Amino acid sequence: VLGFQKWTKKMSKNENPKKLSQQKNQHLFTQCSEAFYRVFQKY
Repeated sequence: VLGFQKWTKKMSKNENPKKLSQQKNQHLFTQCSEAFYRVFQKY
């Protein structure tokens, strides 16, 4: 959590941080859900 807070602070200094972080979060979420889906399909 601490590392994430540092990362968001660093991101907020960049241009258009909200849009960028939303895209990144969406991408991470998609990757995670795909990974979980594959794992659950194996069982």
